[in-house]
Amino acid sequence: MIDILLETALLLDAYGVLLTERQREMLRMRYEEDLSLSEIAALTGVTRQAAQDSIARGVRQLMETEEALGFVRKGRDTLAALKECADLLRGAQGEAAEARRLLEVIISREGG
Repeated sequence: MIDILLETALLLDAYGVLLTERQREMLRMRYEEDLSLSEIAALTGVTRQAAQDSIARGVRQLMETEEALGFVRKGRDTLAALKECADLLRGAQGEAAEARRLLEVIISREGG
């Protein structure tokens, strides 16, 4: 459940501008403020069913847009690659420090 909420919030951030202002606001209330359909309906002056339908249409549009463009997926993939690079660099720094330490031990033994 949390993954769906997070994914929808990410899609809303990326593509929310493509929705109508009303849909964007309803999705924001649902997925960012975690309001119930009844609360959203009361705040926007529509029936609970109308709120549910609008939110469902908005989510569908966000998913279709992500399917076509893939910006959220590409951003997630880029972040994962950057984290992997950072891990590799940390490992290389550790290996370089260990090599330096070993060289210093060898040099000190040789009287240098």
